[in-house]
Amino acid sequence: MKVVKVLSSLTFFLFTLLQVNGQISSTSDATAGGLYQRKIDQHAKQFFLISYFTGQAGGALLALSTDGIHWEQLNGGQPVIIPQLGSEKLMRDPSINHGKDGIYRMVWTSGWKGKDIGYSESLDLIHWGEQKAIPVGKNIDSTTNCWAPEMFYDDIKKQYMIYWSSNVGEWKKMGSEGRIYYVTTKDFKIFSEPKILFRNGFPAGGAPGNDGPIDAFIYKDGKERYIMFYKKDDNSGIPNVYYRIGKTPEGAWGKEFGPIKPSTGDEGPSVIKIGNRYCMFTDPFESDSAYVFSSSNLKDWKRETTKFKMSHGTVIEISKETAIKVLKKTQKDTGISDDTNSRDGVLAPKPVFRDPVYDGAADPMVIWNPLVSKWWMFYTNRRANMTSLPGVSWVFGTPIGIAESTDGANWKYLGTANFNDLPAECGGKDSATLWAPDIALGDDGKWHMYLSIEPGIDVKWGLPGFIAHLSSTNLRDWKYENRLSQLGTHVIDADILKMPDGMWRMYYKDSKQYSHIGVTESKDLYSWSEPKEALKINGEGPIAFQWKGYYWLVVDTWNGQTVHRSKDGNTWEVQPGTPLLPDGDGTGKDDIPNALHANVVISNNRVYMYYFTHPGRIGADKGKDGYEQRRTSIQVVEIKLNEAGWLAANRNEPTYLALSKP
Repeated sequence: MKVVKVLSSLTFFLFTLLQVNGQISSTSDATAGGLYQRKIDQHAKQFFLISYFTGQAGGALLALSTDGIHWEQLNGGQPVIIPQLGSEKLMRDPSINHGKDGIYRMVWTSGWKGKDIGYSESLDLIHWGEQKAIPVGKNIDSTTNCWAPEMFYDDIKKQYMIYWSSNVGEWKKMGSEGRIYYVTTKDFKIFSEPKILFRNGFPAGGAPGNDGPIDAFIYKDGKERYIMFYKKDDNSGIPNVYYRIGKTPEGAWGKEFGPIKPSTGDEGPSVIKIGNRYCMFTDPFESDSAYVFSSSNLKDWKRETTKFKMSHGTVIEISKETAIKVLKKTQKDTGISDDTNSRDGVLAPKPVFRDPVYDGAADPMVIWNPLVSKWWMFYTNRRANMTSLPGVSWVFGTPIGIAESTDGANWKYLGTANFNDLPAECGGKDSATLWAPDIALGDDGKWHMYLSIEPGIDVKWGLPGFIAHLSSTNLRDWKYENRLSQLGTHVIDADILKMPDGMWRMYYKDSKQYSHIGVTESKDLYSWSEPKEALKINGEGPIAFQWKGYYWLVVDTWNGQTVHRSKDGNTWEVQPGTPLLPDGDGTGKDDIPNALHANVVISNNRVYMYYFTHPGRIGADKGKDGYEQRRTSIQVVEIKLNEAGWLAANRNEPTYLALSKP
């Protein structure tokens, strides 16, 4: 936390040490010996994210790197969150922690004075929720500030620590004292009383003798070894970084080591380990270039000067999947994009697929098959071309078809899924009706299908049915596991979503409850909880997914796809206006009627919706019951966000698919 040169645009920089000719060489200058500049590689093994601020602290910015040398600014180089709290509207020292529940949490300095810090949450690192003030210092007498907050997850006590710098007494004056405080929490709603994490009895801030601590950072180094780095001024008035070692993140802390040299003034340390070397990134005090210190033993340090300019922030390692989702396409050669207006990819034909056997492909779901390195589409295969069948019996007795594609746009028919051990309660091998498969790859390495089964064939709608669980090791041959009897006997259209905390959710249509959408949860995809009502709506074919900071729940309401969104996955608000893809708004081949029972594929943070239509149900022939009204076509459209932050889809524009291997 800089307290002297406020307007400096100083920075810290993550870098990678490369071994050249047996020597460790480190410099950020690509023309200097030892290191060379590499571009971001989406196939890299490690991805690093920096949260930081610049200039007048008008918001938190993010940058991404795979090698620590080349950085890609996210969100077009604009802040992902702009301060709204307090009278100062300040956002300094932003620090991000990725929680065990999958939520990204950010804390920051929200004012030069006061007893609060800022706090917000995100599911995708780009879209942040409501900003809240956490009054961490409210019960600390004589506190005048709460600066440079950081978070640490204690995996022993299963709780989070928020720790920060506070001065007790008048800033820089003898008799005052700089301290590091902390609170603990399990849910970021209830917090413990503040405690002192570390103190040395001295004032903090920019004067001889004022060597109280500030800007603490805790690094876990092994099972029971914790290192706390912090800045203090020495007797010359030059700020340097020191460290102490403890057995728990709450102390007690051993003797002081340091200062880490060479230094002409550093603060805001952030530490990770690259290989066997500790890398400390600092916000240099009197330089326009950031400093990076590296050491293999915490004693002998080497300082390098970078040319990357950012102010006090925190570096974390993130997963490849997360990195690809948040990376903006600012380099053409990365091939990665989260710009939903991009026209990169393979042009999808209209329709994208028709079944060659019965011409009744419906309820599509698309999943990557790593065994063949291709996309597979599973679908209900209605017997549309069997026009002599009475009533609606052509929608019963249906197999599950499979199509295959290398790009998600061009598909070929493979055959049908094998269900060789269906029990008698499913209606027998020749008369079982199989509808609306949804598939998830479980933590056990198996694929799990949830299939709607109607035990028999009827000429009218309303035959009792249930949702069954099947498993597979190859996506072609399926073993019957069990019937989800707790859901009842009038349920269909399961859709599976894995939550950030590792729990699985199943959304489904409950016909007995006037087509309400129900929900149930599981830890292992085998045992499911008692169901609850998720939405009171007349519809079917729910699809649930996370995107752009929201949970989305889209329901086929027979006049289009009705959209709902939620911040927490529990309380839903409906999208205003008409549903997506309503009847008659399409102009493409086989794509005029309303979109029916859809599913989505998310790749490179772009969302593609696959759905089906009855092409012959238009105009004067809409109410007829012939082959043209029964046959179906699979279509695909890219989903985007409109200006109001809701889903939008224009199926009359060309759809380009850019699906990447998960």
